[in-house]
Amino acid sequence: DIMSAQFSGDGGVVHMGNAPSELAPLADRAEVIFTLLLCAAIVSFGLAVLVLAQRRAAHPDEEKPLQMPEDREMGVVGGNFDPGHFKLYCEVGQVTIRWPLPPGYRGPLFAIAVVYGFLPFVVPAGFFVWALVSHEFFPLFGFLIAVCLALVNECAIKPICAAFLPRSFTARPRQAASKKPGMPSGHCLNAYSIGAWCALECALEPGPLHGGWLLCILAVCIPVPWARVYNRDHTVAQVSISCGLGLIVGIAAFTIRHAYFSGKEMPWDAPGVRY
Repeated sequence: DIMSAQFSGDGGVVHMGNAPSELAPLADRAEVIFTLLLCAAIVSFGLAVLVLAQRRAAHPDEEKPLQMPEDREMGVVGGNFDPGHFKLYCEVGQVTIRWPLPPGYRGPLFAIAVVYGFLPFVVPAGFFVWALVSHEFFPLFGFLIAVCLALVNECAIKPICAAFLPRSFTARPRQAASKKPGMPSGHCLNAYSIGAWCALECALEPGPLHGGWLLCILAVCIPVPWARVYNRDHTVAQVSISCGLGLIVGIAAFTIRHAYFSGKEMPWDAPGVRY
């Protein structure tokens, strides 16, 4: 407990006693959120293991890339993929672009999936511009997380996974235009790392919960793994493991920020910000 003093009108001390810590509700909130994030990471890893185990049981000798089910509209017939099915078939930032869209994929979901595929690039770019203009710590720290994680993932983690893990585990679906290793998904790793860090900063800020910021963060980050699978750029196992890793990295980033850069102003602390 924190010792507190109550003063009378003339400045004299009337009473000394034990006041409950104002940080107690914050500590309870932190415990719940950390537990939820760790559980989500464990579930992500468990889902990946389950998918891979089922695949291995069905095809014990398979070393070919994992692929989506038979899908004639997407150019997959008899396990073979024909990119000539599309007039435009390319990758931009490891996001597959196809045109014309197959009849079964011409609704808004396919466009949404492609847009979400680019958000892990847009958010760090936004952080970079924000940091240049404002010289604030928050966007600079977020930008550094994204850049460092992308470099480590592309230069170290992906090559190591490709060298030591079965190809059925690391290769992308055959419909993906990118032929680079897909384990782990850099998009999901980046999105969930930054998302977990921002959500923790927002949710564990002393005072009332900033619900508007939290909802915005979750809306930007949560659908990224769905988008990567729906656009046939990654497998379920790849995005599941990547999301689990991302949550752990986000928790680590939050811990580092509070250990070495405490006292920095957050964007929701700016005057006039009420959400």
